[in-house]
Amino acid sequence: MVAALLRNLKININQTNNEGLNAFWIACQQGFSSIMVLLASKKIDLLNRSEHGMNCLHLAVNKNYPDIVRLLLVNYSFPLNHTTNQGLTAVSIAVFRQHHQCLELLINAGADLEVANAQGMTPLQLCLKLRDNFSAKFLIRGGALAYFPEIERQHQSPIFYLVKTQNVVMLEELNNKSPGILRDVRTSDGSSLI
Repeated sequence: MVAALLRNLKININQTNNEGLNAFWIACQQGFSSIMVLLASKKIDLLNRSEHGMNCLHLAVNKNYPDIVRLLLVNYSFPLNHTTNQGLTAVSIAVFRQHHQCLELLINAGADLEVANAQGMTPLQLCLKLRDNFSAKFLIRGGALAYFPEIERQHQSPIFYLVKTQNVVMLEELNNKSPGILRDVRTSDGSSLI
């Protein structure tokens, strides 16, 4: 029915509602992936954003629609690292919402795992603060930095947070991913972590 309407009506496919959202964004919000595919075939603006700067990838992750996340990444090569007005990437949203399947899709697609939010926290720092070891494992296996080599950021390194909170499970995961990291990382007084 929607296909017939789009074929027969003379409409501006990129018309927006009073909030500035087009039909593609609204179809995404509702989880209507088949309508999204149809609208995309009609050359609708795929990168429409909400007033908060959320594009459809941010929205699909926020709503926990992994099938739509996959569609956007595979079929439309959606930009992975765009940020909202609050400085959030799709990865940050997946971590905050603990939407693990979406997070895994984003990591596998090559999302940048080091983009800090408006508070200066990387996704790994955020999930450790939320005590979400499941997301932390995805991020560490995906290559997220556990130790910031820059002098001015070293004290903010996730590895120090793990030590401070005695998160043995994640320290073991880090050591498995990067053997010797616990020996090589230095504290502010120059001593080794172990």
